[in-house]
Amino acid sequence: MIRTAQSVIAGYAVIALLVIATDAVVGAAFHGTRKTFTIVNLAAALPWAAAGGYTAAYIAKGKEMGAAIGLSLFAAIMSIVTLAIDRGRQPLWYWGALLILLAAGALCGGYLRSRQTNKLVA
Repeated sequence: MIRTAQSVIAGYAVIALLVIATDAVVGAAFHGTRKTFTIVNLAAALPWAAAGGYTAAYIAKGKEMGAAIGLSLFAAIMSIVTLAIDRGRQPLWYWGALLILLAAGALCGGYLRSRQTNKLVA
């Protein structure tokens, strides 16, 4: 249980670090506007979440899909919390799309890892 919780935190940290790095590159290279950041964040959300889901599943060893589901739920909760805190800076559709992409990406990453270990149980 503790290992699974740690794997969820590590997976979310991977997502956060990739998003921060992407935002830094977009800001430096393109002098990003809000519209640019919106497009890039949505485009990167699925692969970055998949990387986080894969990392969480890798760390969870034996509970790969459980970790991916946990990360998916945690990312969804954090999206809702961020929406509540940052209301009005992005349109509501953005937060809905981001929530779906993060949750789906985390599940996909966990699924990829579980396929490698042949363990598709939660």
